[in-house]
Amino acid sequence: MFAQGLPLEVVVESADPLRGLGRVSLRGLPICQLYAYPAPQRAPDTPAFIKENAIEFGLRITSLIYVFPGRKYRSISTITWIDGLAPPAIRDTRFREIQNVADFARKQGVGAVQGHIGFLPEKSRRAKKIVNLVEKIVDHLAQHGEFLVLETGQESGKTLRRFVEAVGRNNVRVNFDPANFALYGSYVPLQAFEVLGDFVMGFHCKNAVLPGKDARLGTKFCWVRAESISPSTSQSPKPWELRASLRSSGGS
Repeated sequence: MFAQGLPLEVVVESADPLRGLGRVSLRGLPICQLYAYPAPQRAPDTPAFIKENAIEFGLRITSLIYVFPGRKYRSISTITWIDGLAPPAIRDTRFREIQNVADFARKQGVGAVQGHIGFLPEKSRRAKKIVNLVEKIVDHLAQHGEFLVLETGQESGKTLRRFVEAVGRNNVRVNFDPANFALYGSYVPLQAFEVLGDFVMGFHCKNAVLPGKDARLGTKFCWVRAESISPSTSQSPKPWELRASLRSSGGS
C-alpha cells in the first residue's frame, strides 16, 4: 500500500468482467476499477448482475472508466484531436456519454466515473468551454453523490490543477498515473504529484518510455516497482523516489 486509504487496486476489462472480478478476488485484492460497457451492451439488467457478482466475490468497484469509441493511440497529435471532451465537433455527444456512464455506475453502486478529459488547452478562452461542460457533468454526478475522477498525463500537472480549481466542485478528483506523463512527455511525474497531491483519489501503476522524435506516443509496459521517467532526460530516477514522495504526503 503506497498511501494510507489508497489500497492496491487493478483495472478490470469490460469484455469479460466476471472472469476479471474472479481473478482480482483470487489475488486477495479488495477493490478494483472497471471499464464501462460500450453503449450497445448496456442491458437494463447488467448493473444489477455486476453488482451482485462483485458482492459475491467480496469486491468493491471504486470507479467505472469511460472509454470513447474511435480512439487511436498512435501519435500525440492524433490523440489531441480525438480524445476526451477537447474535440469541439463531438464534445456534446461525449458529454452525454459520460452522463450515461455515470447513471450506469450509480445502478451498480459505484461512486465514481473516471477517464481522460482530453488534452486541455493552455489558453483560458478555449479551456473555459470545457470547464463549463465539466461543471454540468459534475453537478449531475453530485445529485447522486458521485465523483468525476480525471486521468493524468495528457497535460502538465499545473494545467490539470488549474482546470480542477476552475471547475471549483468538491466532487472532482484525480487518478494519478505517473507513466502517462512519460508517455506524453508532458511533465516530470514526481513534480506532478507535488502539484496534484491534494486531489489524488487513486493511482495507476505502470511504466513507460518517452515519445520518440517522430511524435509517436511513448511505450507503456507493466511494472512492479515505483519508478518514473523525467521528460527532460529519458533517464529513470531511483525506484524509491516516488515511494518517498507518497510517504511524505502521509503514506506508508
